[in-house]
Amino acid sequence: SNKSDDEMNNILQQKTRKKQMMDHYFQQPHLRAICHYGNDINDMWRCIALALRISSVLSSQNLTCAIECWDMNDGHIILIEAAEYLPSWVDDDVLQGGVGGPEGCRNRCWIMNGQVHL
Repeated sequence: SNKSDDEMNNILQQKTRKKQMMDHYFQQPHLRAICHYGNDINDMWRCIALALRISSVLSSQNLTCAIECWDMNDGHIILIEAAEYLPSWVDDDVLQGGVGGPEGCRNRCWIMNGQVHL
C-alpha cells in the first residue's frame, strides 16, 4: 500500500540522514595543503622540509599526522628521489601488470613523526 511505502521511505531517509551525520562526526581529522611553486626545485624541497617539520612537531605533542607529497607533473617526488634505494617489492607489481615504481606506490609512502615511511 502507499501508506506503508511512504512509512518505509521515511524510515530509510531518517536512517540515511543519521548515518551521514555519524560519518561526518567520526571523520578522521586531517590537514590538507596544496603548494604551488615555480620552476625552482628548492621551493619544492622547502615544502617537503616544512611537512617533515610539521609531522615532527605534532609527534612531540603525541599527535600523529600522515603526510603525502605528490607533484602533479612528476608524481611521488620523495620516491622519485629515492628510486635507487627502494626495495625490490616496489617494482614487483609490474610483473603482474601493475604500474610499479613511484607511480605504483601511491598511498604507500608517507611522512609521519618526522620520518619517511614506505
